[in-house]
Amino acid sequence: MFEFKEDSIIKDIDFTTKVGLNKTLESFEFNIIKKEDNYLEFDIKNCHTSVVNTLRRIILTEIPTIAFHLVTITENNTIFTDEYLAHRIGLIPIRKLSDEVEISNLKYNLKCFNDTNKNMNVYSNSIYGDDRIEIKRNVLIAKLAPGNSINMTIQLATGIGKDHAKWSPVSMCTFRLMPKIEIFKEFRDEDAIELQKLFSPGVIGIKNSIAYVENPRLEMMSREFLRYEKFSKHIKLSRENLWYTFTIETINEDPLILLNKSLEIFKEKANNLKERLNEELI
Repeated sequence: MFEFKEDSIIKDIDFTTKVGLNKTLESFEFNIIKKEDNYLEFDIKNCHTSVVNTLRRIILTEIPTIAFHLVTITENNTIFTDEYLAHRIGLIPIRKLSDEVEISNLKYNLKCFNDTNKNMNVYSNSIYGDDRIEIKRNVLIAKLAPGNSINMTIQLATGIGKDHAKWSPVSMCTFRLMPKIEIFKEFRDEDAIELQKLFSPGVIGIKNSIAYVENPRLEMMSREFLRYEKFSKHIKLSRENLWYTFTIETINEDPLILLNKSLEIFKEKANNLKERLNEELI
């Protein structure tokens, strides 16, 4: 449990208690809170922080994805260096429309010339090649001054986020302990409205002129209420023990598919560890 004071955070968690595998599996809970095309929020309960963090790190750095990798620039008279353009190209999100697509022989091209008297934007839409690869549209690559031109050939490669950020399949992957708010006194009318404003929007509700905790999940732990003595003595802000809110945001991939892939990798790592331990014990 983490209790938030005005000038400190008090940690009160007993790490000495040993919980066996069977008991952990019996009490483990997983609940999907929100699912969108590129967004997934879910809760994990009664699981050690190290396990949750391992899942986060696998999603960030160990799921194989494809990215633009080898960029051959034959013409570039812009203010941007070749290396700078190659880095920007590599970070454009792409994905295979079918797992059967072999990327080793695929090549893409980007050729632009500004024949106007104004600056021209070059977007990822201008990259052309095999349409079995989906390229994120409307990503700004460079700006060409009048008379500037770029010409390049681009090849793909498979990799993981541990090697380079361009192979990371997510834009955000985080978890935190669920906020816990306890109100020990009734706050009514103007005090209820004032208290509501001291927490993140949606956290404190008002019913029959009385303030109550409506959705602690939305609280950003600002501790603003602790500045007011009439509230700080009667409200406790802390964290739920072993209750994690996990958030995944992706660019092109379905976050549920990424979660499944990460669990398969996790399972493989656990089996490898088990085999190594068995070898050491023999």
